Amino acid sequence: MFVRLFFILLPLFATSAIWAQSAAVTITATLEGCEDLNRINLSTFEGLEFSPTFSPTRIEGQTLTFKIPKTEPRYYYLGGGSASYAPFILGSEDNVVISGSCRDLRSSAVSNSPLNDGYASLKQQMNTFQQETRALGTQYAQQARDPESAKPIAEKMAALDDRKLVLLDSLRSSSPFLADILAINTYLSFPNYGRDFSNELDYFANMYFQQANLSDKSYNHIAYLHESFKNYTSTLASVNIPKQQFEQVIGNMLSRVPNGTRAHRYALGGILAALQSKNHPSFVTFGELMVSTYSGQDVPGIDNLQTNLTRMKSRMVGGEAPDFTQNDPDGNPIQLSDLRGKVVLLDFWASWCGPCRRENPNVVKLYEAYKDKGFEILGISLDKDKGRWLQAIEKDGLKWLHVSDLKGWKNEVGQLYGVSSIPHTVLLDAEGRIIAQKLRGPALEQKVAEILGAD
Repeated sequence: MFVRLFFILLPLFATSAIWAQSAAVTITATLEGCEDLNRINLSTFEGLEFSPTFSPTRIEGQTLTFKIPKTEPRYYYLGGGSASYAPFILGSEDNVVISGSCRDLRSSAVSNSPLNDGYASLKQQMNTFQQETRALGTQYAQQARDPESAKPIAEKMAALDDRKLVLLDSLRSSSPFLADILAINTYLSFPNYGRDFSNELDYFANMYFQQANLSDKSYNHIAYLHESFKNYTSTLASVNIPKQQFEQVIGNMLSRVPNGTRAHRYALGGILAALQSKNHPSFVTFGELMVSTYSGQDVPGIDNLQTNLTRMKSRMVGGEAPDFTQNDPDGNPIQLSDLRGKVVLLDFWASWCGPCRRENPNVVKLYEAYKDKGFEILGISLDKDKGRWLQAIEKDGLKWLHVSDLKGWKNEVGQLYGVSSIPHTVLLDAEGRIIAQKLRGPALEQKVAEILGAD
């Protein structure tokens, strides 16, 4: 098989003979375009953030020299300051050479390192597998209702599965570290391996990591586990799964990683990264798990996570709405907490937002019906042009309270409430707690009527 030939030249990296040559790995990094080389370091990733681990032993011109103890292979990251980070693997090789630019450290070249050569080749092969998997998956979905047409596609999937497994077996004997990386990225096709499951969603949820032993200690040094759990969680979060069931599925997979280990932080950090990017309510559940498990253990990023949790919980239904003050069109400050005692609709909109403008007649009707029953609207505009903002208010007949800092999408209240699209509404009760979010049209009218009584 060509995949065996592809890796036949990979040495056995973790041999005592290699370790005996020297007690340290020397890393020579030549970097261009750096503002301050003294701020560049070698870091490890701890699940949430990077942790500076080694400083350079020498800086000469644009070249930094590091010396680190020889170990089994593990991930390190070159970067710091305003620069990004370049991921690579260090272990038992004597001298590793890195060249790149602080403007794009991720594109740095690593040489004099068979281990990193093998890793680069593996990433390329994994990308190829991923592209082929997606293409065949699309073809199969299009023909799934016709078994005869789907059969040859399933056969191609099976051949691809075999190539993945051959490569995995080859690496397990030649480079176990790279094999463990491939294992957490080897997903076999549902038509050929999912017969015990009624649908691919259940198969994916339960068998995504079927080729990996997630309890293996090697994953304490494989930061790629973070990315794999992020991809896994992101896929499931894109499907409409009830929150309780979703958390059970993710929790079951996470339980395969020993609690309290660095690997557990990688996995849980990947879960949180996916959930935060999607503003998913389960971010709070798994974020609190991270805090309760690792607070007090000097894990970088825990304090920032706690702040994010507090902010997100305040945006959730049942949480107290974050208070704010912003100016109305006349420059007078309006503070949200001053509206306590009324049911308040926070209406995020803009004059340039077509869906917002089309929704405005419904909001006007709602306001007229309930403004004398303890209902108030506070419009928060994501405009930049004050004239257009005021023209839209007048033209659409929006006779309620309005505020804006005229910063567009960088509106501070919009950022406080995590607004990523408009129109966006947040309905508050008289005590300032969030009742509902993103309600429009009849759904919004029904909820207000439920609280204040039908007109």
